[in-house]
Amino acid sequence: MEYACMLVTRYNFPRITLYHAYQVVAPTTDIPVAPYVGTELYNTVERKLGDLATKVGELTGTDIVVDIRADELVMGENINEICKQEDVALIVTGVSERSGLERMVVGSTALRISEAGRCPVLMVPPDAPVIPPQRVLLACDLAKVSEATPLDALDKVLEAFQAQLVVINVDDGNRHFSPDSVEEIYRLHHIFDKYKPEYAFVEHKDIAEGILDYAKVHDISLVITIPRYYNFLRNLFHKSTTKSLVYNSKLPLLTLHE
Repeated sequence: MEYACMLVTRYNFPRITLYHAYQVVAPTTDIPVAPYVGTELYNTVERKLGDLATKVGELTGTDIVVDIRADELVMGENINEICKQEDVALIVTGVSERSGLERMVVGSTALRISEAGRCPVLMVPPDAPVIPPQRVLLACDLAKVSEATPLDALDKVLEAFQAQLVVINVDDGNRHFSPDSVEEIYRLHHIFDKYKPEYAFVEHKDIAEGILDYAKVHDISLVITIPRYYNFLRNLFHKSTTKSLVYNSKLPLLTLHE
């Protein structure tokens, strides 16, 4: 919450909407759920959102409009329609530090939002420093760079943050290097040189770990990922990953779409 409040005040967003999607648990018997059960749940959610809106207003000041909204639906499947209705420029979602099933469910919810959402989605770990991004890392592939890069979205992000861009590619022993890679590297420079970025080509067996290891060493404050580049987010949340990177990292993750 604090990170989102920092963004809206620092970068002059006029409005912040606190949103919660909920579902009435389906009965395991043939006995129907009474209508008041859904109404009571909605009222509870709305009351908690109202309390949260008061806290947000204290952090953002009177110049920022704070709205609340709650719907009985599945978040991931409906996020784009909600964004259209609310005229959303950026989705900010937290990543819980809980453990076990709660942690897996929250992680998968954030993942569904980031994959389904067509506007930028920012996932913020609980320990992320509440400071404006100074060095922004963009993780990219060397396959079809010019086709896969959402330049309009990237332009808006970099213009807003006024941060140093670092473009990184991770590979394992040139396993993904091909005769076309030389031309793609040329295209990489053609696309990004206008931002005056730093470039890094990193060797690592695991793409996600390679990106976050580099970010930790080189003082990165925000990681930008483009889902068409890598199966990056799936790697972060995959249950067989030895490190739960998304929870151990203090870096916010921003996904951009075309």
